[in-house]
Amino acid sequence: MRGDLEVSHDTATRWLAWLRELFYVFDVKPWARGLQRSLRKEGKMYMWDWSEVEAPGPRFENLVACHLLKACNFWTDVGEGDFELYLLRDKEKHEIDFVIVRNRRPWLPFEAKLGDVAPAAAWAKLLPQLRVDFGVQLVAEAGHWHWHDVANGRVLVASAEELLGYLV
Repeated sequence: MRGDLEVSHDTATRWLAWLRELFYVFDVKPWARGLQRSLRKEGKMYMWDWSEVEAPGPRFENLVACHLLKACNFWTDVGEGDFELYLLRDKEKHEIDFVIVRNRRPWLPFEAKLGDVAPAAAWAKLLPQLRVDFGVQLVAEAGHWHWHDVANGRVLVASAEELLGYLV
């Protein structure tokens, strides 16, 4: 980013810190504990106002990030445990968009897809490493709610409009 803006690294870092302090953006860091060949430094940045994102795919992912972070904050605030939002990515470019971590243990992974109702290929690689029973793939299209068996686990492909309403 600093190269595109033609500014120093320190300047770009300071600008991003200001945007975080103004609640314009938030970070989702990678979860690496217990995962083989995971990337530990490259997180993602999302906007609090997801409607400002122009492209449909990234806008949907940003919408899901906002809802999941809100749920994590709510559950933590009401005393259900210590919830945090992370992403999963390994060196082979397998990625699951989000994992909710409860009390420092992976609890519920999420993948956001605009319309891909087949489970993403990354589930087969990363779901067994998380040691969770199932994951959720959210799709933007209405009317989806189907379980798939994937790599000793299960993936629920569900419509975001329905499932996100159940979170809080």
